[in-house]
Amino acid sequence: MHSTVGADNATDGGMTFTDSGAAATTTLTGAETYTGNTIISGGTLALTGTASITNSANISIGTGANFDVTGLSSTFAIGSGQTLVGNGGTLVGSANLNLDVGALALNYANGTPSLIVTNGTLTLSSNAVIITVSGSALTAGSYQLIAAATGGSLPEFCRPM
Repeated sequence: MHSTVGADNATDGGMTFTDSGAAATTTLTGAETYTGNTIISGGTLALTGTASITNSANISIGTGANFDVTGLSSTFAIGSGQTLVGNGGTLVGSANLNLDVGALALNYANGTPSLIVTNGTLTLSSNAVIITVSGSALTAGSYQLIAAATGGSLPEFCRPM
């Protein structure tokens, strides 16, 4: 399944993408002006051309879901007042993925990285980072919260020790 959505098609309640399966993709092609959360809980949400979701307070990528910014004509950036929420999903980008002045929230569970970056470079710049652990408390040790997959690159401090 593949669907394409032009500009401003959501209500101010945000948008939830629940497509399932590797081939399920929803593509946004214009500027979305909704102010609610963007929740990607299945399939792929792709932004192309000049598409944007700059007014969405939280962009949440769930386990097995993908947020694909490879088709954008410029670098994808999380802005002021926005938070990228990693819930075990994949951020896909062909260029830089810049958190700019936004925040990063990582929900860590069961030894699985909260966010996977592929085909792009994740750039952090003094961002607020919030880490939530679900399940039992973690014992002393090192835990990989963000992972790089094929073509993905992370800042030095995010790489496994």
